[in-house]
Amino acid sequence: MNELIIHCEDSSIPPAIAWNEALSHVREGIVLIAGQTDKLSPSLVDAAFALLSVDEQERAQKMRKDEQRITYIVNHAINRLFLSNLSSENPRSIRILKEPNGKPYAEPPYPFFNLSDSASFFLQGYASTPLGVDIEYIDPQMDYEPIAGRFFTLREIRHIHRSGRNWFFKYWTRKEALLKATGLGTIDSLHCMEVVTGVNILNNRCTERMALPQTGYHSIKSFLIAPFYISVASQPKTPIRGICNLSLETLSEILAR
Repeated sequence: MNELIIHCEDSSIPPAIAWNEALSHVREGIVLIAGQTDKLSPSLVDAAFALLSVDEQERAQKMRKDEQRITYIVNHAINRLFLSNLSSENPRSIRILKEPNGKPYAEPPYPFFNLSDSASFFLQGYASTPLGVDIEYIDPQMDYEPIAGRFFTLREIRHIHRSGRNWFFKYWTRKEALLKATGLGTIDSLHCMEVVTGVNILNNRCTERMALPQTGYHSIKSFLIAPFYISVASQPKTPIRGICNLSLETLSEILAR
C-alpha cells in the first residue's frame, strides 16, 4: 500500500541570519526569509511592482484589498531579488514556472523555494530539495471550531479543545506546508492529513484524491513567533539554517537598490 510517513515536531525559533548570510546558507539546508510590508512607502511598493513579471503584475492588480496586494507584490519581488543574487540575472527576467498543481519553481541553477503570507507579513523558504512553508496570523477573533470540524482529524480536534487556539494554527500551518511541499491533494484533503507531534502515516485508505508515492517521507517543523505560527515541511534531515527577518530599514534598502 502506498503511504506517506510524516514526522512532525515542535521546534525552537531558528537562529537569526542576515540577508547576505541567507545567500551563503541556501545550499546547506533551509533558509527562511520573513518581512512586514504595511509600513513601506508607496514609492518602494512601486519599485517592487516593477520587478514582477507581467503575469504577477496582472494578478496583483486583480486583488481588491490593499494589504493583500501589497504583501503579494513585495513577497514576489523579494523572491526575485533573492534568486537574482544567486545568479546575477536581472530579477524581472527570471522565468518562474508552475508545476501542474500550481506550485512555482525556477529551473536550475536556482534552488527550490516556496512562498506564504498572512495579513501584512510574508514568509519564504529556500532549499536544495523541495519544501513547503506556511505562516498564519493567530487571529484572536477567528471562530476556528467549524474549520477544525471540517478539515481536522478527531485526534487533532481533541488536542485543540484541550490546548486552545494556538494548536489550531499549528496544525493548520502543518497541513498547508505539507500540501505545498508534496503537491498532493487539495484543501479538501486536509482532513486526511494527521499532523500531530510525532509520526503520522497517510495512506490510500484515507483518500483517492492523492497520488501517493510507494513510500514517501517528510518532516514538518513548527514554531511560534507571536502573533504568528510557522511550519516548514521538507525532506527528512534537512536542517533549517536560519531565518532572515527583514527589518523595515533592510527591506527598504533592498527594494531601493
